[in-house]
Amino acid sequence: MIYLITDTHLGHANMVKYCGRPENFTKLIYNNWAKKVRADDTVIHLGDIAWMAADLQKMMKLPGRKILIRGNHDKRRTQEYMDMGFVLVADELAMDFDGMKVLFTHKPKFGHTADINIHGHLHSLHREDISKLYWPLSLEHMGYRPMALNQDVLHQLHSWASKKYIPSLSELVAFRQDYLGAPRLVDYIGNTLIQLDKAPELVTSSGETVTLPLAELIRFSYGQEHIYIVLKEEFFSKHIANKKLSLCKITGNNGHATEAVIKACRHEVLEKIDGVTKKMVIIWLQTGHW
Repeated sequence: MIYLITDTHLGHANMVKYCGRPENFTKLIYNNWAKKVRADDTVIHLGDIAWMAADLQKMMKLPGRKILIRGNHDKRRTQEYMDMGFVLVADELAMDFDGMKVLFTHKPKFGHTADINIHGHLHSLHREDISKLYWPLSLEHMGYRPMALNQDVLHQLHSWASKKYIPSLSELVAFRQDYLGAPRLVDYIGNTLIQLDKAPELVTSSGETVTLPLAELIRFSYGQEHIYIVLKEEFFSKHIANKKLSLCKITGNNGHATEAVIKACRHEVLEKIDGVTKKMVIIWLQTGHW
């Protein structure tokens, strides 16, 4: 059996403060791993293993052959991890499951060409690009236990991939990540900081330019094929709703200006969510021709 786990951060006390983990989360991970995984199983760890060497060494004594997809906190040389007992250490891993191409990474790989990208890193089920299929894993939602990549799981992933279906956040929670019971605010909007010095602009199909004041933005990020925006609902309703968007103009904090053609747009209004005091709108833009 193949198991998946991610972002264990063993011994990292700040996980309690910043991610809402219980004080004994490290012990929970050890105990759950020992109960579920057998010696002949394989565990794919999607990165960010441990804060202290002692915790890493203790994890290596747990059952199962271990593969590491290196995370941003996994700073040791590859050979060091191999010497500790990992059978493979890689920045990403592509596998084929009955014709379904799966890409395992630590961070989401925007613009990937696989059928599905399974990743960690975010500590949430947040997605900024919905033009591709991603399966974000959050140890907090997984209940601090490895997840079996069994036939039931693979069948569901095959179904999504074959239909090019993008599951809703509620569906992601219901599918093997329901430990917390419901999505949190961070699952909806993420925690990416806005890295812009100048307000971005949206251009409508009629040629109207709508400037997005930084004071109205809650989140803003972009990649080669997507733009992700969270802004106040009042501004959205007054200036953007019911308009067809054709172009986005962005000036990064390095002063570099770029334009993206908008190929598709989707939005969702958030209001009855814990932590939301005023309505906000999430906008996903699929883009091209930068």
